[in-house]
Amino acid sequence: MSKTPSLPTRKPSSKIIQGDVRSILRSVPEDWFHCVVTSPPYFNLRDYDLPPLEWGVEKECKHVWDDDGYCIRDCCGAWRGCLGLEPNPELYIANLVEVFEEVKRVLRPDGICWLNLGDCYSGKELWGIPWKVAFALQEAGWFLRTDIVYAKSNPIPESVGGWCNELVLDDKGESVQCENCSDGSCGDCWEGKRIKRKRGSWRPTRSHEFIFMLMKNDKYFADRDAVMEETITREGVRKNPRSVWTHSTVPFKDCHFAVFSADLVRRPVRASVSERGCCDNCGAPFLRVIRRTKVKDRDDKELRMSLEKLRFGKAPPPWKGWEAKRELLGWAPSCNCSTVETVPCRLLDPFCGSGTMGLIAKELGLDFVGVDLSELYCDMARKRIREFDPDR
Repeated sequence: MSKTPSLPTRKPSSKIIQGDVRSILRSVPEDWFHCVVTSPPYFNLRDYDLPPLEWGVEKECKHVWDDDGYCIRDCCGAWRGCLGLEPNPELYIANLVEVFEEVKRVLRPDGICWLNLGDCYSGKELWGIPWKVAFALQEAGWFLRTDIVYAKSNPIPESVGGWCNELVLDDKGESVQCENCSDGSCGDCWEGKRIKRKRGSWRPTRSHEFIFMLMKNDKYFADRDAVMEETITREGVRKNPRSVWTHSTVPFKDCHFAVFSADLVRRPVRASVSERGCCDNCGAPFLRVIRRTKVKDRDDKELRMSLEKLRFGKAPPPWKGWEAKRELLGWAPSCNCSTVETVPCRLLDPFCGSGTMGLIAKELGLDFVGVDLSELYCDMARKRIREFDPDR
């Protein structure tokens, strides 16, 4: 335990595999990956023009499919189609749970899975898909630790008008005069100008998604020091990140419509893996050796006054008492193996799309496996990872 481990003894690897994620993950050993970060196709959002897959197949059956993709045989409840294009949200949720059964099998007992999902509407009513998925995964045995709000600083504008009377305009943009009256007494005009009544279903523009922090149990590895944030109360003293993460969406020149922001996903990865790597024998992550010291905060009247205005609650202000400063002394294994050699930790994205997680893995020195059903996206991901230089 007293020996300082060396840096990982080999270079990290990256592999992109094209195919059905369920069958691909069945060939992976149990308890293999330290971290999973992914964003599956959202329900009822877009058609990626992919070949249909069979879902919910529990027994051998000579399937006969109806127009909605269901097997019509009494012995079978299977469905054939693409994830995200199910005829109802219940089937979409069941199919996601089926995928994440395999994800849970290959995730280490001390690993973390981060699931990003957005919501959609049925007409004017919100489905509530992300939380329905989260609750279904809980029922399937996942441990739901927390939710994170991914707030988009540049959301796509939405057409969500309210109630109003709108002037009727002609081809030249001029108001059309009412034929019935000139004072608005007919009810179909305003001051003699024709109007049309609009009764829109206004709501705020939706500018957030959810990220769920999931694991197999409550005994998981997390490196909070890797993601701590600077405070304004004292230099060198940091705070735990909050549960609202604000990032902008990123433009992408190739043909992919939902590209991860690297700044968004870097934080959950860094929180889930050890910077020093893992044991080359059992895969257990190496832990920081930390010395905590208490530091008296500075006596700055101007700072205190500004903080008082910000803190409307009854919590004690941060300048009272002492704050802890954490100093990194070294690294030590979390296992009892005799080796002090380390290898890179392992990251999985089962819906890797354009391969952003592969770029983050390359930047942080991690082994990476990405899976996608689209051959086009797999080629795109391989090219991006191959050409990515983390030092630029």
